[in-house]
Amino acid sequence: MTSSSWVRGPVAGSADFPVADDFHNYARTVRTGRLPDWTPELNRRIDPYQGRPALPKVTVAAALDLPEDWWADTRGKRGINPATGKPKGGGSFPLAAVGPCVTAPWYAIKFRPADVPQGEGPHTITAADLGALVGFPRDKQWVHIPTRKNSRGVRNVAQMIADPVSPLIGAAVSAAVQGEDWYEPTAAYQAALYRLHRPGADAERQESHERHAQLVGVR
Repeated sequence: MTSSSWVRGPVAGSADFPVADDFHNYARTVRTGRLPDWTPELNRRIDPYQGRPALPKVTVAAALDLPEDWWADTRGKRGINPATGKPKGGGSFPLAAVGPCVTAPWYAIKFRPADVPQGEGPHTITAADLGALVGFPRDKQWVHIPTRKNSRGVRNVAQMIADPVSPLIGAAVSAAVQGEDWYEPTAAYQAALYRLHRPGADAERQESHERHAQLVGVR
């Protein structure tokens, strides 16, 4: 890694770039090749809730309005491992759960009932719904600028969606830095994005958590 990976010019002091001193120390280390004489401060913690209830856990099924007993396959059709009798590799998870981190290959994700073989799901995903899983509004426009003829940029857009920090996490962290409260605006945003106030939503979430516990063998 070169210094240009982090900064575009020499950093002589913290006044040259308005970020934390740890960043400047790291930039100097990259530029000079010498090990630092400092260690990160690990005793600082952000308590975003400050005694308030945690935001609701939203399952993939609830976020996308899909059946709770369905599964998702993120890695396509996989061969069978003869030792276990199960598909090779990972990439499958139940929708009655909070989803794993969205990555670019999710542009080809397939959703299926539990009795449909792995990788043969009949339902795919749109960029709008993929963005919603990360926490972006469904009407956000993801723009691909083609670099070659007939390029649709499906994976490129998926990468755009997967790269950012979720707005829900960003709100908590940025509010801690700016000294503003994030909780009420973010709770309202989450509720609107995932339709949490619709009739029966609380009962659906409770049922979903119980079903997920059964799926993963938790008692």
